[in-house]
Amino acid sequence: MYAIKGSNRPDLKCRSGCDYYGNVQWDGFCSKCHREQMQQKKLKSSFQRNSGEKSQKSSIAGFSKFEEKKRQQTDKKKTLLKLNMFRKSTSAKEGGASEEGQPLYGPATPEVDRLRQEHSELFAQVGKAVEADVHKCVHSFYARQSREAEDMSVQVDDLSERTQNFYQVFTKRMDASTVYQNVNHEIKEQLLDYLEKYAMTCLYRLLFCPQSTNDEDQDLQIQKRIRQLNWVSAAHVDCGIDETDPEVQDRVYASITELLGLDSARAPQDKLACVVRCCRNIFTLLQLVGGPASADEFLPALIFVVLKTNPARLKSNINYITRFCNASRLMSGEGGYCFTNLCCAVSFIENLTAESLNMDGEEYEQFMTGQIFAPSTWETALIMCEGKHLMNEHKAVFKDLHQRQDVFMEEITLLKEEMHNFEES
Repeated sequence: MYAIKGSNRPDLKCRSGCDYYGNVQWDGFCSKCHREQMQQKKLKSSFQRNSGEKSQKSSIAGFSKFEEKKRQQTDKKKTLLKLNMFRKSTSAKEGGASEEGQPLYGPATPEVDRLRQEHSELFAQVGKAVEADVHKCVHSFYARQSREAEDMSVQVDDLSERTQNFYQVFTKRMDASTVYQNVNHEIKEQLLDYLEKYAMTCLYRLLFCPQSTNDEDQDLQIQKRIRQLNWVSAAHVDCGIDETDPEVQDRVYASITELLGLDSARAPQDKLACVVRCCRNIFTLLQLVGGPASADEFLPALIFVVLKTNPARLKSNINYITRFCNASRLMSGEGGYCFTNLCCAVSFIENLTAESLNMDGEEYEQFMTGQIFAPSTWETALIMCEGKHLMNEHKAVFKDLHQRQDVFMEEITLLKEEMHNFEES
């Protein structure tokens, strides 16, 4: 359990003693040390399993040649059938080409099309060879990862490890391949960011809150928990936020809006960016309250914002970022610091007790069971804030539809002109 007081705050660094940020989702380790721990456990379990299989095989008589041949033929037929089905589904899903004559890598969704358009200038700068190589890597990864993700027997941790390996392999590829010899470090970072965003946007449906996990149950539990704690005020968490100050309220609403946007984003780095913007607003808020904000004041304020936001699918979003965001973003820098604090805030909420809030146990139970209510002006304001967020999302959708309609009407006009010219000729 994490106490709020500065002297009892958890150390945000990795528990192994390295200089990177640790994470509650990784048992207090950074992503690098956590992966090493997981690999050691896998090697140990694999060794034990292989030893058991060898001892078991020694006690079982071998199959006859006829039975072995029959089994091999059956397996071969099944393999050929699966390959044919995969080729058919792939051509149906990814067949065709884009308007520029380039193949579509992954599902042709509006998000993917928008992503390609946003990075058109980047690829115009690096050239066709780099663009082709980047999309070749994306296509290979998407085909393999989507096939694995649809297999219920594959663990999500294995998918996460393959994704992190993919980022590392592509980084080394850019350093070693002659295709990227004229690309500077800054552009390489942009290409890696595009690769991650493109691949994860294509795979979002399969990798976000997968059926093989209990992410959905965790979402319901934390959502119910935060609802039970809706009576907690800034004073309860020892947070110096003046809830009656209009300027302070505006900053709190801005932080809440960013946290609500977490569930709308698809790429891990876009979700992480929502967390960073939320934390920046909180730091600005604390500066308004009492000058330069310290790290000890920041965590209680973040806990308060999370309690007043109750974001949709909070645990699923945290797990998605943890598993599939480029690990280097979470190990250091502003993104790593903000995300680590968010995980600490959620862990505190999950384990919150009367002692955590310096409250009498009986009074705490009365609040939790709804026997008494704390007066608050936040509920109505927060409903309005969430409504404003949804309204902005709908405006963005209508704007996109309007732009698409304009393009469609222009194409109709051009087609009419071509038909008219054809009839005259």
